[in-house]
Amino acid sequence: MSERTIWKDARHGKVLEVQRRLAQGEFVDQVDEELKSPLSAAASEGRADVLHLLLAKESSTTDNGATALWVATKRGYNEIVRLLLHHSTSVVEAAVDGKTPVDLAVEHNHANCKVLLLLRQQHPLLYYAKAGDLAKLMVQVAHCGAPDERDESKKTALMYAAVSGHTHIVRYLLTLNVDMHAADMHGTTLLMTAVDSGEADIVKLLLDQNADLNAQRGDGKTPLEIAAEGNHVGSRAFLEKEALFRDKFPLLYQARSDNVDATRQLLEAGAPVDERDDVTYISTLILENLHWGLYRSMYL
Repeated sequence: MSERTIWKDARHGKVLEVQRRLAQGEFVDQVDEELKSPLSAAASEGRADVLHLLLAKESSTTDNGATALWVATKRGYNEIVRLLLHHSTSVVEAAVDGKTPVDLAVEHNHANCKVLLLLRQQHPLLYYAKAGDLAKLMVQVAHCGAPDERDESKKTALMYAAVSGHTHIVRYLLTLNVDMHAADMHGTTLLMTAVDSGEADIVKLLLDQNADLNAQRGDGKTPLEIAAEGNHVGSRAFLEKEALFRDKFPLLYQARSDNVDATRQLLEAGAPVDERDDVTYISTLILENLHWGLYRSMYL
């Protein structure tokens, strides 16, 4: 009777009851008379809170070939699919009638589930960037050694992280010297992606890394125009401030960019060595950090 009870509690989302029964030692992998596990029961009704409890017990995700992932995909529960994928559920495992979760997503026209499943299946590095899972992303990078991987539309891991607002993933990928200026098949750059997604903090991070302000998307729009069109106030403010900084303090900008040749040309053209911006950073201090040889040529 207890097997049926925990199954019903999982199906109806009774978190406290499921938690109590698990604490009493009831098994997560037990099945009811229909050979369904509590995990599949919770997945079939979109019970994410119960799934968290069951997955914490390291449950099997299969029962008679019909996985919880299979059930969730059939119902179109994108959040549940995402949760199960986070716990390493296979996306290629055959289920009822030999159909995989991807097959079901296509059959039932669940576009979001399909995109998620295919991304995990075909581009795991991009998937973990999108999911914000730094630990698994680092493992993937260590195994494949290709942080510049792109999907079929030429989107990068950086773009997937930015559109999902995962600043920590963007920071990590930038330490790998990936190409932050790369554009997808529509001419959209990483900076444009962050702007269009309303991720002002990531926009600020990219501007500090000298992202291209003047790049144009396929439709000719710049990051600033995208910000204005989307009413992204925070991103627009950062973009306008950065544009003013680069125009008003070219020596500081080139020094921050570690562009030695451009910095030398500006100095030879008479740029003031002690140029300061509005927050009192001076070019020589930046140069001291970035290029000691050039610093010495200025002072020694």
